[in-house]
Order: sequence, then structure tokens, then C-alpha cells
Amino acid sequence: MISHKIQKIHQKIVCDPSPNFITILFRGGLYLLSLVYLSVSNLLNLLYKYKIKKTYKLSRPVISIGNISAGGTGKTPLCMELLHICIKVNKMPALVSRGYGNDESLVYQKNFPRIPMAFSADRIKACSDLLHHHPEIDLFILDDGYQHQKVFRNLNILLLNASNPFGLNYCLPRGFLRESIKEIVRADLVIITHADEVSQIEKENIKSTVYKYAKENIPIFEATHEPSHFISFDGKEVSINEIESLKDKKMGVLCGIADPQGFVNTLKKCNVTPSCNYFYPDHHQYLDSDFQNLEKTKHLFDCLLTTEKDIVKINKEVQKNLNIFTLKMSLKLSHTEQLTKMINELKQ
Repeated sequence: MISHKIQKIHQKIVCDPSPNFITILFRGGLYLLSLVYLSVSNLLNLLYKYKIKKTYKLSRPVISIGNISAGGTGKTPLCMELLHICIKVNKMPALVSRGYGNDESLVYQKNFPRIPMAFSADRIKACSDLLHHHPEIDLFILDDGYQHQKVFRNLNILLLNASNPFGLNYCLPRGFLRESIKEIVRADLVIITHADEVSQIEKENIKSTVYKYAKENIPIFEATHEPSHFISFDGKEVSINEIESLKDKKMGVLCGIADPQGFVNTLKKCNVTPSCNYFYPDHHQYLDSDFQNLEKTKHLFDCLLTTEKDIVKINKEVQKNLNIFTLKMSLKLSHTEQLTKMINELKQ
């Protein structure tokens, strides 16, 4: 809970549109820290650029997916979409992820039980071990790999959340950038996620910034995250229309993700207006005390709506007791055929 409070305080300090004098002072301190962060990041990038730090080339092509700003950009849904594409074109992919927080790893394993996967900070060793046990692997998908330059990638995909693509234009902790915006130049493909949540003018402004820093003629795709259906605690599929028909019921929101408001906005697409919200930090590992607190407030909701990342960390008994429904999402890409062609043409 302490980390949750710190996260909320940090969010308020850096995002407050009408900061007071104390907030401005704190921003000044965070800005100085961000300069240190940026200096270290720039140094590391230079070491790779001039080959002082070694990049390892694997014996299979590598697709890397990542972002330059902290927070939810939709890496997990895109990784899952890439896995689907690979399977459709008869390629055997392997997924390698740091597995931070463990929730993504559980989601991947649940949806793709037959795909070779490894979850480790040592991506080189993870790939080598997977290939040793699964020589049939055709390519690797590197989840959250944009800053992990130790692995050579054949296709470097950068995701930008349309709602906050450039992390307030400051590095952590003053903003949310993980490195300089100039590092867009490393991308081979940019995908603007949550593209339906901003205006066309805003999207054009994002693209203009990308073109300013990116490689010449870089392709830019768009992606939207569409609600598909819900899954009840007992595994039954519940359509969007069925959920809409429960308007007389009080439906609460339960999630521990980077962008909880984005989840609420998605629920509004389903004509769901939450009666209460239970937001936890990104990658939150639920404790018995969390469920006990929810139990005490059951009078505020008839059911809870949550995400795939959250439900894999909640046991069946709790799901039943709190009447939890999971929203299944589908990723809609603007250029699926072109991306499929890019994957098919990958060679080592």
C-alpha cells in the first residue's frame, strides 16, 4: 500500500495542471533527478551505438516490442496478436519476457499453453535455453525489449500510447520517459495504441514528432483495444449486450494496472458506468487483506469487473464470492496484412 500511495503522490506532482508552490518545488527536485537519469540513459545508448557494449545476434530472427515511456502502452495485447499472426502463417514463435510482476507471464501461459516461453532478466540465456529445448523455434518475440539492446533485433517495434505518447516530455522521475525521445530513431515500426481515444489532429501531431526523430520512411500503424466479451467466475462467456442489460446492477471496477482510467474508459464503451473503483498499483500482487477489505464494502457493488492481468492472480473462491467478471479484449491493427508480410520476410 505504501508503494501505491507513493505512486499516487508522484502522479499528482507531475501531472497536476494547476500546481501550487510546494508542487512546483518538488517538480524542480524531480527535474534534477531526471537529468541524472537521462545522462545515464544517454551514456548507455552511446555505448551500444558505437559498439563499445556488445550486441548478441541469435540464430533466429528477433522481434522486439517496447516503449519509451513508463505505463500502459499495450505491449501484452500486441505480443499476443503477434503470436496469433505467427501461428496463422505456420511459424513457431517463442516468447521471452522479463516477466515483471508475474501477471503478464500468467496471461501468456493461459492463452498460449503450447508456445515456448521464458521469463527472465537474462534474455540471452533465456533464448539460448529455449532454443536448446525447442529447436523447432522459428523466431523470438521479445516483450518489453526496446531498452534491452544487448539482443540484436530484426524488427524493433515501438509502441506509443496516444493519450500520453511522450511521457510529459520529461524523463523519470519528472515525467515518464524511460530514455530520450530522440531514441525513437532505433524503431523499425511505430504503432500508436489507443488510437481511437484522441482526435485526428492529436494523432497527426504524434506522427509529426515521430517523423522528426525516426528513420526515414518509417511505417506508422494504429491500434485500438476493443472489448470482446466478459468471462464469469465460473468460466461462462458473457456478451457485451448481456452486461449492458445489467444496468440496474451496481458494477464495481477492480484492477492493478498502469492505466486504470483507460480500463474504465473501455468499460464505458460497453455502456457500463462503475458504481465504485478499486485501483491498485501496476502489477499489484493481491493479498488476503485486499479481499477482506473488498468483502467489507460488498454493499457498494453486485459484481466486480476486472482485467485479464488481474484475474490470473485471484483464486476461484474469491472470484465466486465477489462475483468477478473478466473483460476480454481484442487488438485491432490498422495494417495487419502489412505486419504479417514483415514477419514472413524476416531472415537471420
